[in-house]
Amino acid sequence: MKSTKCKLIYDKDTEEVAAFEYINKDLDFLLLLLLKEARADGNTRLNFGWFFKGNYWHQEDIRDELLDTNDHYSIPDMVYSQLIHILHSARLGNVTQVGIDNTRDALHDVLVEVAKIGKENAQQEVEMFVESIENICEYEKIATEKRWKEALKIKDGSERAQDYAERDYSVSFEYDEPRTLKKIQSILVDVPQHIFLDVVYDDFAFKKLDQSIADYFVQFEKDQLLDNLPRYLTKRPYFAQQLEAFAKYIQNLPHIGNVANIPFGILNERGFEAVKMLAYLQHTNALTIRWLDEQSWKVEFSRMPVIPNTLLGKEVPQTPEISDKNQIILHFDPTKSRLNIGTTELHITRNTDAYHIFRIMFENEKELAQEWFFSDFAERIDKATHDPDKKYHNAISHIKRRIYEATKLADVLITTSHSVTINPKYIR
Repeated sequence: MKSTKCKLIYDKDTEEVAAFEYINKDLDFLLLLLLKEARADGNTRLNFGWFFKGNYWHQEDIRDELLDTNDHYSIPDMVYSQLIHILHSARLGNVTQVGIDNTRDALHDVLVEVAKIGKENAQQEVEMFVESIENICEYEKIATEKRWKEALKIKDGSERAQDYAERDYSVSFEYDEPRTLKKIQSILVDVPQHIFLDVVYDDFAFKKLDQSIADYFVQFEKDQLLDNLPRYLTKRPYFAQQLEAFAKYIQNLPHIGNVANIPFGILNERGFEAVKMLAYLQHTNALTIRWLDEQSWKVEFSRMPVIPNTLLGKEVPQTPEISDKNQIILHFDPTKSRLNIGTTELHITRNTDAYHIFRIMFENEKELAQEWFFSDFAERIDKATHDPDKKYHNAISHIKRRIYEATKLADVLITTSHSVTINPKYIR
């Protein structure tokens, strides 16, 4: 692995940026984690396709940033520029070469892309595709000339035959921004998986990055960053809310033992910051993940079931067994303002948020098992107030604590940051 402990020379126009700024923004943090893992694997040639996890266009903050500025030609262009900017401005290393790994495969994949989008769409993008094809053909010519020069140096026929059998269709350029980007921009948009970057790492800078990530997580779990938002992120939920929403998301995925394949679509979730939650739980050894995975992330959880307590390494209270003779049934009496969990009775203060929540949930027995969104409660209680979800989430969280203190049952109410559901096994 090409790395160094000495100080690398950076472009004087590239100002050094604290790692915090990149850790604080999920896409930038993902790029950092992918760089860290690639370096740990000994990869000094980075395949640009590694840095695409799902469709970034579906992420609101990324889409808003792209539409709000004229700085980038496309999302691949934005990711390319940001990756190099992070590498340089965080002083993690230098890019030495940029190139195309296989010109023939790249040409093939461009033509496949044209076929996939159909005639009508292809006609709208014809100039872009023509530019890609022309550039790839030009670079294939360069690659062919390079192979012939090497072949002519070989006098042994058998070796020459082997040389032709193992043809190298790659082509690369000395990194020189912005001219390098101009050479590959159209190819970058159409087939980014065929672009590579050769890099030299700074070992000391990566050690500093590890400490910066650890320091960030201390603040993150203590809710000390609620107002320190990256650009285009309008709100950061409390850590406990993010953890609860993350656990709920994972519970809905298929599992094989303690392993779940997490789709890259998790990055589009709004109830929690996916990269931060996964990286935080990796940092605390609650799970293992390989960031360079393709198609999806194979994640192994250290403890099951996946609920907030186990993710935090806390002991999970045992739920008493429910038999036919001794069923624990949830019931609410709005007249007496009493919530019954089996033989346990809790008084709910009349006309509070909790009272109205249970009154609405128990109005119609047929609706009892549904998922109740907090916005539904706001609509039914008072349309004019436009109460935030947090108001009802806090009310339910308080009742959940009271239920647990009285019964040691932790799973009566299943909540997300936006909804609540009564566990079906507690409904008659």
